[in-house]
Amino acid sequence: MVNQSQSYTWIFGVLKKNLTFIKEHPDLSYEQKMQIKHKFNYTFCNFINKHTDEDAVILIPSVDAIKNAKELDNKKITSASLANKAYASYFIYPRYFYLY
Repeated sequence: MVNQSQSYTWIFGVLKKNLTFIKEHPDLSYEQKMQIKHKFNYTFCNFINKHTDEDAVILIPSVDAIKNAKELDNKKITSASLANKAYASYFIYPRYFYLY
């Protein structure tokens, strides 16, 4: 069961922030908004979509490899990253990927 305070945090934090951004930038395309919000992850997944067949199987580096790459860039890994299979699957569907 989801903690009620986590739900409120999402509704009044993340959702409110996203809606504010959308209202402030009505002229941006969907792709531009996604690039701003998801940065490299969206750009990378978009590249995969444009350059692979829909039935492709994609190999993604392990969580440890992704964490190490992020540390080199002085960034912390979060749940919203390619290390999160559910998150990444959303962007590359119907392709399937394996973490190795």
